[in-house]
Amino acid sequence: MTLIYLVLACVNVLLGIFLTAFAVKFRAPVAVRITFALVAVISLPFLIFYITGNSAGPVAASLVLMCLHGPIVWWLVRTQISGATGLFSPLHLLPALVLVPTLVWASTQQVPAIAALCSALRLIYMIAAAAALVQNRHSLAGEGRLLWLSAVVMATASGSVLNILGYIQMVLGMPLPPDSAVDIIKVITSNVVTLCLMWWALIRPEVYLDQRPASDKATAPASAFDRDVFDRLDALFLTDRPFLDPTLKLDTVADMLAVTPRELSNAVNRCAGKSFRAYMREYRLEEAKHLLADHARADQSVYDIAMEAGFGTKSTFNDAFKAFTGLTPSAFRETQLQSSEPTQG
Repeated sequence: MTLIYLVLACVNVLLGIFLTAFAVKFRAPVAVRITFALVAVISLPFLIFYITGNSAGPVAASLVLMCLHGPIVWWLVRTQISGATGLFSPLHLLPALVLVPTLVWASTQQVPAIAALCSALRLIYMIAAAAALVQNRHSLAGEGRLLWLSAVVMATASGSVLNILGYIQMVLGMPLPPDSAVDIIKVITSNVVTLCLMWWALIRPEVYLDQRPASDKATAPASAFDRDVFDRLDALFLTDRPFLDPTLKLDTVADMLAVTPRELSNAVNRCAGKSFRAYMREYRLEEAKHLLADHARADQSVYDIAMEAGFGTKSTFNDAFKAFTGLTPSAFRETQLQSSEPTQG
């Protein structure tokens, strides 16, 4: 069993290193890079434990990584939904900072309870991330983004659930499965998800990047067909404005243009250098800027404007708007209204 775990854990580390190198090479968003780096190191503490037999250091490192794992995956989901960066608040580091001195003073008997608490905290973050994915499922569907984010969240949540169930069994005095068997289940789950992430990185790297990699653009320049599709998409967005529908998906727009979703995605990637989702988000943000600067709408709530511009949730809108303009929606509105006089009738 130990040998099986060692092999699987080594594979997981190597896959994580590959994903991290991919994310760095193609300048993926910071949250994606950090998440992939975490994939590479998350198995290292137990790998060291099985090799050396020393549990103190690996257990402490594993618990600290667990406290960081939940906030990082939650941050990943938020940035992928909104396209924003720099959303990770230092407050989310507090559990890990508190955990370090706690482990120094904790007895061996208290470690399982601390591990269960860390797992519960990570599970709470995964529930919040899953809720955000459900709320924004329409905007994420169509490019594979919803699928890979859901896989990461579910794999992380399953590890937490296994840890919590193990602690409950121990407290109730129920027979426990061997630690090695539980660890193998966790690392198999992690390997399956990581293999899927690597496959996406090789086949559809744009789902991580919000744009097509530079190497792809060089080998596949925009064709006449791509430019025709993109021009018709621009005309559609300017005249019919379907982007105002928060449930609008790539497949729906492709049907409107009588092309396949893949052809539409390629046209946007090659002509605009960004994903369809990023392209549509910019239209929505420009619409929101126009509405916020309108004196006639000065009494309209930011939430109502976000919904009118095509955003599914206020939090997603706030994150995306600040990343796009450098200001919160309220601050942008105040600046715009103060800098211009209302039109006199």
